[in-house]
Amino acid sequence: MLCIAAASARAPMTNAQESGVCTDTRCGGAAWLCCEGSPALQDKTICSTTLDCDSCCGWVSSEPAIPRACKAPYDTYPFCDASLPLDKRVDDLISKLTLDEKPQLLVARNSPKGNISRLGIPEYDWGGNCIHGVQSRCAPDGRCPTSFPNPIGLGGTFNRSVWRQMGEVIGLELRALWLQGVGENHDSNLPHIGLDCWSPNIEIVRDPRWGRNLETPSEDPGVCGSFGVEVTKGLQESSLDPRYAQAIVTLKHFDANSLEGDWGPSGNITRHTVDSQISEYELHLDAS
Repeated sequence: MLCIAAASARAPMTNAQESGVCTDTRCGGAAWLCCEGSPALQDKTICSTTLDCDSCCGWVSSEPAIPRACKAPYDTYPFCDASLPLDKRVDDLISKLTLDEKPQLLVARNSPKGNISRLGIPEYDWGGNCIHGVQSRCAPDGRCPTSFPNPIGLGGTFNRSVWRQMGEVIGLELRALWLQGVGENHDSNLPHIGLDCWSPNIEIVRDPRWGRNLETPSEDPGVCGSFGVEVTKGLQESSLDPRYAQAIVTLKHFDANSLEGDWGPSGNITRHTVDSQISEYELHLDAS
């Protein structure tokens, strides 16, 4: 069981067993669980054993704040049937989308657009950033995501355990913030943060003039590769429920597609105007 997000440390409560989790009807809001005897909820301690409700304190919300797909009366579609193979569910969903609806789903941060109300599908942000912590607003109770050192500093530790543990914390906090309906760090609180991270950045630092050297761990390909492996495993793999990915990483960036800023006459060459089709010659030139 897991200790996350509570206003303060609580004494053990009288709990009722319900569907295998410990609950307290006096509580509500975001989801967290705590093991009796943990020193403070702020520690986010992961308990190594599964305890029964007599040994557990805390609460879990039965209804997360973030809108969910496949809620009644939209739960009868085949794409909502978890017993079907994933490819059949995906095919069914795509077959139900109109040509006008599909482009909205291809934009990462399209909130409040991007929802398909007639099918009960809410908007979803698949473009959150988690380079060294979840880049979002704080939770309603005032708790904020952890901000770690930039990867260029983490790479200098040469410590794979540190990289893995950072990924674990980011993945856990991302899922908790998503369940609470927390948005990216904008005044509008939109879009609501999703479970997809545009990180880690495993590009190789080749030139100190590149403006994003702080995002990547090293000039050494081996270090960058190891960093990517550990952060990915930590962020995605959860011991709490191995059936599901805790969160999803997006390794970045594609080779030779790192144009930053505005270039050319009058700044008319940008990442939106440059030809992204790279020839074999240019790829080999870039790698040399």
